[in-house]
Amino acid sequence: MSDHLSIHAYWDALSATALVGTNRHPTLPDPPAGALAALVARLPKDDAAATLLAAAAATTLFCHAGMLPPAATTPPLPGCPADVRLPCSPQAQHHLDLILADQQPLLAEWLDALNAANLSAPPAAAPALLDLAANDDALRPAILRALGPRGLWLAQLNPEWAVVATTVAPDDAATAEARWQIGTRAERVALFSALRRSNPQQARGLVQLTWRSEKADERTAFLAALQHGLGMDDEPFLEEVLDDRSKEVRITAAKLLASLPASRLAARMTNRALALLKYHGGLFSKLTVVLPEACDAALQRDGVNLKAAQGMGERAWWLRAILSATPPAAWVHAWSLTPDAILRLRMPKEWRALLLDAWTTASLSYQDQQWAVALLQHWNEHIPANDLAPLFAMLPAAQRESLLIQLLKQERKPLGRDHRLLPTLRREGAWGHELARTVIAALARVFSSLREEHGMDWHLHAALNDFARNIPPALAAEAIAAIAPAHAEHAAWANATRNVAVLLRLRKAMHEAL
Repeated sequence: MSDHLSIHAYWDALSATALVGTNRHPTLPDPPAGALAALVARLPKDDAAATLLAAAAATTLFCHAGMLPPAATTPPLPGCPADVRLPCSPQAQHHLDLILADQQPLLAEWLDALNAANLSAPPAAAPALLDLAANDDALRPAILRALGPRGLWLAQLNPEWAVVATTVAPDDAATAEARWQIGTRAERVALFSALRRSNPQQARGLVQLTWRSEKADERTAFLAALQHGLGMDDEPFLEEVLDDRSKEVRITAAKLLASLPASRLAARMTNRALALLKYHGGLFSKLTVVLPEACDAALQRDGVNLKAAQGMGERAWWLRAILSATPPAAWVHAWSLTPDAILRLRMPKEWRALLLDAWTTASLSYQDQQWAVALLQHWNEHIPANDLAPLFAMLPAAQRESLLIQLLKQERKPLGRDHRLLPTLRREGAWGHELARTVIAALARVFSSLREEHGMDWHLHAALNDFARNIPPALAAEAIAAIAPAHAEHAAWANATRNVAVLLRLRKAMHEAL
């Protein structure tokens, strides 16, 4: 220990001499006895400044020689659990690199195919995939499954990926509560969503534990996440939240209650609605409308805004809000009519659009498939084209595709800007072979009639990439042949259709590699 201190004293003396300068202090300090002194003694003495620098270098080297690193004071990192799955092929890894670089809309499809084949994603892609998972709630579960235990292990080591780690619900309540108390808002929402999938009651208990101390925007975020696994067990809590001090929180709670047919809010709205929309049976059966007189405190508590949206009268606005929050099945039970029969009833012409709009909103909120089918059969009426896609999404895949094919064959307008099913087809997702061939045939008719002088249909132009992601890879060759005429007949379409062909070929190769 004394040698150690004397060496540092020698270093301080050298530093002091250097500050003064060897011209003013040409005599250098003596090193402590021992190996360092023997080393300094062998240094040239003809230039005091050079000798000083050499002595300083020798002292630095002497101090660091043989030095051991300090003992770790933190426990070692846990080892990464083994992944028993086979890795994906180099070709599949190449496709992932292409997707991450330039085709990210294909990532969900690649992940689904990888997970279906029970293969693991390449370790080198883990950082990029975890970056995406941290910012994309929808992709997060598929990415975690693709990365396997390595992904969760890495996510726990990087604070920027902490929200990914909290996506996996802990095994015990104490750990969940501890993470809930100290987590960021994003981490807590992720934890809450994970618990809602595995233990909805425990998740709701965490929210109730800290509810009164949460800020309004956090209470709103937690309520929005409550829709995962939403059921009548949540109804008493949501009914209490209708009295929350924040308007946004109250509205969010009312929307959730307006998706539970057995909720007290749904019953209150049904009683109001049956007094405003009345059925008159008989030979000339019809509906009549009575506008609400006022929007009282009870109605506002149930989520109805007092102030109407621009362009709509207040009483019509209140009527629409009440009907939109009424379970569609209530009309079936009250009038003993099917949804299709109700939609065929005579009703005041000035209120038909409002009624269809409210019934559409209610069908989506309460996920009433029977009403969805009936509304889609009346799709050429006042139902906005953008509302058709969510109505279709409620139906089982086979029924959805069958109805889409039927409506596509009924529609006489070419597939393009004026086709009401275009927004639905863009959002539909993976198509079955029959629906895909129906769309391919419609595209073939459009492109076979193209001429250079025809204007560009930018709606169809934008939809082509969506179609290329929806068409089954096995039908890639058929789709490419259908759009081929656009290359020769219309220069403006050439790049778009080439991109579609590239995308279709990439998807086909991607699935083959997995």
